[in-house]
Amino acid sequence: MQKLFVIMPFGIKKASHLPSGQLDFDYVYANIIKPAGQDAGWNVLRIDELVEPGLVSDQYFREILSADLLLADISAHNANVFYELGVRQAVSTGGTILFAYEGTPIPFDLSTQRVLFYQIEEPRADEARKKITHYLLNHSELPKGNPVQTYLQNVGASTSPQRDLAAFERDFSARIERAHSIDQLIAVWQWAKNLEPLPVAPLLELAERLSSSQEWRVAADVLKAALRLQPEDFEIHRQLGWYLQQLGPQYDSESLASFERALELNPRDPETLGMIGGRFKRLKQFPEAAKYYTEAAKVSPNSLYVLVNQAAVKILADLSDTSEGVTLYSELVAKILAGPIDQADIWAELVLAEAFFAIGNDADSHTHYRQAVNLATSPKSLHSAARQLEIFAEAGFRTRSARKLAKLLRSGKRTASHADQASEGERLSTRVAVEKSSYELPLIIHLSDLHFGKHVKDGVTREMHRFHDGLNSQALSKHVIEEFKAKSSRYSSDISRIHLVVSGDLTYLGTESEFDLARFSVEEICDGLNIPKERVHFVPGNHDVNWGLSKADPRKRLDNYIAFLVRFYGEKLFPARYPKIKWPLTYLASPPPPSDIISFDSDEKAGIVIAGLNSCVYENEQHHYGFIGDNQLRSLKSMLTDLNPPREWIRIAVIHHHLHPFPEFLDTRGDAPVWLDVSTLRDAGHVERYLERLGFDIVLHGHKHKPLMRETRVRDLQPLESEPLPLIVCGAGSVSCVELEHNVANHYQIIDVTRIPRQPGAEFLRVDWRTMPLDAGAEWFSSKIWEILG
Repeated sequence: MQKLFVIMPFGIKKASHLPSGQLDFDYVYANIIKPAGQDAGWNVLRIDELVEPGLVSDQYFREILSADLLLADISAHNANVFYELGVRQAVSTGGTILFAYEGTPIPFDLSTQRVLFYQIEEPRADEARKKITHYLLNHSELPKGNPVQTYLQNVGASTSPQRDLAAFERDFSARIERAHSIDQLIAVWQWAKNLEPLPVAPLLELAERLSSSQEWRVAADVLKAALRLQPEDFEIHRQLGWYLQQLGPQYDSESLASFERALELNPRDPETLGMIGGRFKRLKQFPEAAKYYTEAAKVSPNSLYVLVNQAAVKILADLSDTSEGVTLYSELVAKILAGPIDQADIWAELVLAEAFFAIGNDADSHTHYRQAVNLATSPKSLHSAARQLEIFAEAGFRTRSARKLAKLLRSGKRTASHADQASEGERLSTRVAVEKSSYELPLIIHLSDLHFGKHVKDGVTREMHRFHDGLNSQALSKHVIEEFKAKSSRYSSDISRIHLVVSGDLTYLGTESEFDLARFSVEEICDGLNIPKERVHFVPGNHDVNWGLSKADPRKRLDNYIAFLVRFYGEKLFPARYPKIKWPLTYLASPPPPSDIISFDSDEKAGIVIAGLNSCVYENEQHHYGFIGDNQLRSLKSMLTDLNPPREWIRIAVIHHHLHPFPEFLDTRGDAPVWLDVSTLRDAGHVERYLERLGFDIVLHGHKHKPLMRETRVRDLQPLESEPLPLIVCGAGSVSCVELEHNVANHYQIIDVTRIPRQPGAEFLRVDWRTMPLDAGAEWFSSKIWEILG
C-alpha cells in the first residue's frame, strides 16, 4: 500500500488571513485528508500517529524521505511545516502536495507550485476530499520532481537519468555499493523509484541486496520496476515470484502468476518448474507438485534439488509401499554413489541420508545425516532437511524414524572429534577407494591482499585494512584464530597440519611501519594457532613495492619487504628460505635483484614443496604490471633438481598477480583503442607452461580482490616425457581490504589436501571459500566448497 505522509500544525492555530482567525488542523486531518487518502487506498500517516521508540526527529526524517507522497498543509505559515517541506524537496525525488485553506497567501518561493485549496464547511469540504482522492488515484500519471531537485540536476549536483543516463547509472550503482545497512538500501530505492528511465542492472543488484536481508516487499517493488523495462525477461519474473512467495499467503496468487509468466517465456527452465513445484508442495497439493518436479527432472536430470523433491512429493501423494517415490529414492542412491552429480558435499550427504530413510535403511540414513551435521557451517541446511522429515511424519510416512532423524538434525550436535568423522570416500559409500596416506596431509590457509596502511586522497585519509581492535571490530589475527579454534569449526582438530600462505600486498604503500603491522598480525596468527614460522610462506605484491624508495634508487624499492622477511624469519631461517639472496645483508651491499627474491621450502612429513615467485620484477612508480621472467623459472628448476623430491609430492607455486583473465566485462568507454586487463601476469603463458613441465600441481595467487578457480593444461608441439596433469589455479580475494568492487566481499581460502599422491579421477583437494560481506555484523561463512579431482 502506498504511503501519504502529512506534515501540518497540530490542534487549533491562529490564522489571521482566515475569516474565523483560526483553524483546527486536527479537524482538517481527521475529516478531510485521512478519509480522502483511505478512499484512494493509501496508507495515511501523521507523525503523532507513529508510536515507536526512538528520536522523533529521526522518525519524521525517515517518513519525509520514504513516503511515496507528502502532503504539506501550509495554511498557517508554520515554521516547522516549511522546514520539513524544504527537507522533502531537497533530499527526496518523491512528489509533494501543497494544501492550503482557500485565501491563504502563498509565499513567493512556493508560488510556482500547484496548490490544492480547501474549505472545511460542507459541501466544499467534500470537494476537497474528492480533489485529494483524485490526485492520489492518478499520482503515477502526474509529473514528478520539484523545483529544488530540478535545479540540482541542472547544475550537476544531482544526477538525472533523463539528462545523462550513463552518469545516473554510475551514481545509482555507487549508492548501492555504499549502502551497508537495510535502511540505507531502502533509502537508495526511495531516491531512485521516482526517477525514469531507470537502468535495469542496478535494479537487479539492489533487489538482490534487499532480498539477502529478507526485505522481500521492497525487493519485490524493485523487481516490478525492472519488469516495466524488461517485461519479457523470464528470470526477473521467476525471481519476483520467489520474493512474493516469501511475503505470505496473501501474495500467493500474485506469486504464482509471476512463476507462470516466467514459464511461458521459458517453458524448460528447471528453476521455475522447481519453484512452482515447491509452491504446491507447501500448499500440500502433492500430485500437482509432482507434475512440475517431474518436468524439471526431465530438463535437469542431475539436479539433486529437483530429484529429491520429485521423489518426496511422489511419496506424499501416495503413501503405499509401492509408491513411485520409493523407487525414485532408490535410483537416487545409486546415482549419487555412481558420482555423476556435481554438488557440494553437505547437500549430497543430506539427500543421500533422506533417500536411505525413504527406502527404509535407517542405519545408513543416520550415518549420512551425522556426516552432514559434522560438515555444516550454519544450521540453515540442517533445519531445512529436518523440516522435510517432519513433513513425512505429519503425512504418516515412517513417522517414528522421521521424527528421530529430524531431532538429530535440529540438535546440530557434532561428533566428538574429527577422527570420528568418516573420510570423503566413506561418506559417499566409497565412491572412489582411498588408501591411507603415509603423509600428514597439509591444510593450507591462503590469505592475500591484507593492505595494512592508509590511502590519502584530496586531503581525506582512509584506512585500507578493514579489521582493527575496537568496540565494533577485532583484529584480523583474532578472526583467523577464531575460525580455526571455535568448537563449531570443521578444522578445529587439524591445526597441526596448517601451512600459512600470504600471496602479497601485505601493505598499501610498502612503508616500514605498514610492514610492522603486517608482521605483528601474522605473528599473532602463528602464536594463536601454533604455526611454526617454517610453515609460513610469503610473496611480494605490487603494493609491497615502496614507490618513494623506487624514485630515489630503483634497486631499493623492495628493501622494506626484504627487511620484513628478515625480521619475521630471523637470521637462521631467512637464508634457508631465500637461497638466492646473498647473506649476510649489509647496509653497504647492493640490494638483491628482484628475480632473486624467490622462496623455496619443502615439508617431508606433509609431502609438499612450496615455491614463492616474485611477480613484481618490474613494479615501480611508473610500471604497474606482473612479470616473473625466465631467470626465476630457471632458478626454480635448479632448486627442484637439487632437492629431487619424490614425484608423488605435491608441488605448489605462489605468486601475487593472476595467471588468467577473470570472467568479467572490461570498460569499453573512453578513447583507449584496446581494452584488456593490464594487471594479468604479462608472461602468464610461459610461466604456466613452465610450471606444468616442472610438475607443479597448484598455483596460489591474489591481486584481483575476488576469488577465481581454474583447472588448465597447456598443449603444444614440444615433446613431453609424460602428459602433465591439469594445473589447479586457486585465486583468493582480499581478506581485509576495504577497496572492493560492488557486491564483492572479503575472502580467503582453506585448501585441504585430501590425497597424496595425486591420482586422476580421485578427490585431491577440498577448497573452502570463506567469505565475509562488508555489512555490519557480518561473519565468515563458506560461500562455496570445491571438491577438486586429481
